[in-house]
Amino acid sequence: MHRKPRTPFEASTRWLAKIREAAEAAQREAAEGARAQAVASAPDGARPQKSRGRPHEPGSRRDVARRTKISPRQQLRIERHVALGHEYPFSSEARWNMADALKTGFLLQGLTPGQRSELLPSLTELDPPTALRRLEALAGKRPGVAPDGQARVPAPQSAAHKTALPPATTAVPRRDGPPLSVADALHRASRYMMYAAKRVAHAPLNEKLRRIAGTIDQIRLRLRPRAGGDARPRS
Repeated sequence: MHRKPRTPFEASTRWLAKIREAAEAAQREAAEGARAQAVASAPDGARPQKSRGRPHEPGSRRDVARRTKISPRQQLRIERHVALGHEYPFSSEARWNMADALKTGFLLQGLTPGQRSELLPSLTELDPPTALRRLEALAGKRPGVAPDGQARVPAPQSAAHKTALPPATTAVPRRDGPPLSVADALHRASRYMMYAAKRVAHAPLNEKLRRIAGTIDQIRLRLRPRAGGDARPRS
């Protein structure tokens, strides 16, 4: 009999092995099926009728989900949990569940290498709630990051605001430097969204961040400077 996993990390490690076995089995079956179909192809050249609906790519997350009943989102979480356990061994201890480990990994990614090196020794001695509070306190001091460690996303504007765009040369107040034009601010906002998307493993959130970046770029491109330095929205 298999021993029951003693830690959440050990459970994720076993689930990850099951996910990989399912993916490998799917790819083997697809290869064997392709060979068999080539050998037993109809002499009259008739092609086998394709099944309706979107096909599952062998070994894809959707295919693995069908075989293992583990959703694609949960597959990503499991893979990330195991990777974090190897990168930060303290998060593989029994007191660390998956949710705490994933949030800790997200917050640690936002720190500089120097901050991580300085903070990691103390995290190994702390319980998860205390460690998360310390990380959230550091995250709250970084621009564009909320106290809960999640990236701040601008609230959607009303239809009136979307149609009445400000001039590209209008200055945006800054606390740490000279005024920033609206065009520059939009360019930076788009870059921040893409930066966040590259660091988010959750596929739906990743896609949403990329869409936000694309929308910001479209707004920025609609601002056309005039000869006098002013700008108007493009029609």
